[in-house]
Amino acid sequence: MRLPLVCVTFLLLVASSSAGNLDFNRALEIAIRQSPVLNAVREEVASGQNLLSAARRPAPMDVRLAPALTTGGTDEELTVIQPLEINGARRARARLAAAESALTLAKAKVDLNLLLADVATAYLEAAYRERLLQLAREALQNAEQTVHLVRQQIQAGVRPGIDLVQVEIEAERIRLQNKQREAEAQAARARLNALLGYPQDTQHVLAPVSPALFGEEEKTSPILSPEVVQEQALLSIYERETEQIRVEGIPDLGVQLRVERWTGSRTRPGLGITLSLPFLDYGARQKRLQAQHQLTSAQRLRLQATQQRLAAEQTRARLLLEAARTRWQAYEQEVLPRVEQLARSVQTGLETGAMNILQVLEAQRTVRLSREEAVEAELQLALAWVESQRVRGYFAHVYYPIWKEARP
Repeated sequence: MRLPLVCVTFLLLVASSSAGNLDFNRALEIAIRQSPVLNAVREEVASGQNLLSAARRPAPMDVRLAPALTTGGTDEELTVIQPLEINGARRARARLAAAESALTLAKAKVDLNLLLADVATAYLEAAYRERLLQLAREALQNAEQTVHLVRQQIQAGVRPGIDLVQVEIEAERIRLQNKQREAEAQAARARLNALLGYPQDTQHVLAPVSPALFGEEEKTSPILSPEVVQEQALLSIYERETEQIRVEGIPDLGVQLRVERWTGSRTRPGLGITLSLPFLDYGARQKRLQAQHQLTSAQRLRLQATQQRLAAEQTRARLLLEAARTRWQAYEQEVLPRVEQLARSVQTGLETGAMNILQVLEAQRTVRLSREEAVEAELQLALAWVESQRVRGYFAHVYYPIWKEARP
């Protein structure tokens, strides 16, 4: 009995230790399932589908029951009228409901695209702030080692005592920067936790994101932005409302069943046809049509403006992405190899005493800043990639099927 218990305990420990692991795609999937905004949107989409189903059904039957309470109270005890809607009212109502449902879905994709872009940005900020914090800790460790080595060299008479003051000042500056990096990393983690629905102090082991994802050229087919789809859906609603106003002025037929009192307590049923003639509206319908045409025209202009704005944003995002990629590649291919060579030379010069302390500190500062700038360049590349995908509608295009099937 002890061996199975040990195995179960071991598996539980392993599971608990890996529960805090988080990668880029996993963060997006968690947001899809746990975001209150997306869950609310999911309910709105379901509501739109129910309203569409209701609009496709026939018009409700009008049943009027009027039993007589006294003699002569009524001669018509039951009237049932079923509109036939041969004027197209039912079709117009269903088309309007379909357009409204399409608008709800388009808004859902806009919200999905924006939220996932925010989550992607927050994840990348948190992941790269962790890397910058790690660099700061390594720099502090190197600075403390330099202080220790210089102290030994001073005791051996190799360096003057003033060198110790200089390296201690530099170490203290690096220590202060380390605290700043810790605060930045904590703030980035808190923002990510808030978007994922976790407590602010939740700790995750964030998996690094490969720069290859941000360095690849786009090879996918063009994506219709969800913002454009939303404006098109709103335009469709205005057009369907115009159609419905026109239908209201078309005569319609209905079937009528009557049960009337006939000679004393006897009643008799009868069938009839009703004809509605909605002609006399004193010009109100014409004014409504005029107003609806104006709204439709305004929405076409808004659609055009949205398309122009997104085209400009996509061009700007593409240019910034290309610039960020060029900068990152320069650090990776040109700067960092030389920085690593400089770091080795500085360490050798420090240990052998071949370099004075000012040269050592300046070279160490160059190494430290260059490494941080390389990480910052990669972060800017990642953020530029997210922005370029957001304006394209990439997140809604890729993750909508997952969101559609997901359950909170």
